[in-house]
Amino acid sequence: GPAADLRYAQLDGVSISGTGATLAGARLTYAHLAGADLSGLNLADANLDLAHLSGASLTGANLSNASLCAYASGANFTGANLTRATLCRSFPGSDFSGANLESAHLGGDFSQAIFMGANFTSATLNGTFDGTKFTNANLAKSSLKWASFTDSDLANATLASAYVAYTAFGSANMAQVNFEDAYILDVSFDGTDLSQTNLNVRSSGGISGTPSALPAGWSLLNGSFTLNP
Repeated sequence: GPAADLRYAQLDGVSISGTGATLAGARLTYAHLAGADLSGLNLADANLDLAHLSGASLTGANLSNASLCAYASGANFTGANLTRATLCRSFPGSDFSGANLESAHLGGDFSQAIFMGANFTSATLNGTFDGTKFTNANLAKSSLKWASFTDSDLANATLASAYVAYTAFGSANMAQVNFEDAYILDVSFDGTDLSQTNLNVRSSGGISGTPSALPAGWSLLNGSFTLNP
């Protein structure tokens, strides 16, 4: 049948999980879903713009191609399928551990959010990611532009073949990050731990700040990462 129309619906705290309901393509703009249990639901292609999802559970939900320009502080997206989804507006403190965000677009406030082990292959990240956890995350071929990762933990993340520009990693933990074949342009690494980081980048320039640690044999010279002779 036609996709559900739940615009402006008042569903705070409601549990739809396990009911077998499908909300694929549903219109949920302005819906109130704070604290709701939507775990495991099919929300592919759904429109959740301006919805209120604070504290909601969407663990394991299918949100592929969904539009989530929403208010979702402290929401739980662990293991969710967010491939090609658009996430913007406000997600502070939300948990995306193990989620699939391949080719997704993220913009807005994601401060203190958790992305441990998440897949961001070919994703685009803009906005505020201060105090976040990206440990063991896969950001291969991703684009990080006009973003801030101050005080974030990206240890063991891969940024292979990524494009990173106009972004700040002040005081971030980037130990053992893989930057193989990445482009790093106009990026600040002030106080950043880059110990044991793979800096075999495709290109680097305009780098500012003083990292707290660099991998053995590497220097930061005239704004570029340089392998010592």
